[in-house]
Amino acid sequence: MRRAMAQAEVGDDVLDGDPTVRRLERAAAKLLGVEGALFVPSGTMANQVALGAWTRPGDQVVLAADGHIVLWEAGGAGALHGLQTATLPSSCGVLTPDAIRAALRPPLTHRPPTTLVCVEETHGESGGRLVPLDALRAVHALGQEAASPCTWTARGS
Repeated sequence: MRRAMAQAEVGDDVLDGDPTVRRLERAAAKLLGVEGALFVPSGTMANQVALGAWTRPGDQVVLAADGHIVLWEAGGAGALHGLQTATLPSSCGVLTPDAIRAALRPPLTHRPPTTLVCVEETHGESGGRLVPLDALRAVHALGQEAASPCTWTARGS
């Protein structure tokens, strides 16, 4: 690994990009079947980029009280993005649909709208356990239901 790192072609990531990182990003995008990918050097940075991309200052984010974003990211959600958090108990990272539903806030003038539910995969505080696919699907379905224009929208009017 050290030899590969020492021999890797490198560049300036500010001016023209690092060709090795660019190849990694292209390979990741191809593997995932998406247009492009962005390499970030840590899970914390990835979480913070995602929070910034999916929310606006003043939004509420729902997440597990024992999740990485809450326990190990130095309050970045609030400090970097102006977010409020609704922390819920989890069982090895699994949030129940009923608990999430109770934490969701429809957009009202004096309350922060819930715009994101974060699920940590794998869940570090439980030894890196996987969140079961059925639990992820339940969170996704709840998010789709909450964002439906027939009920209320995540961003409000």
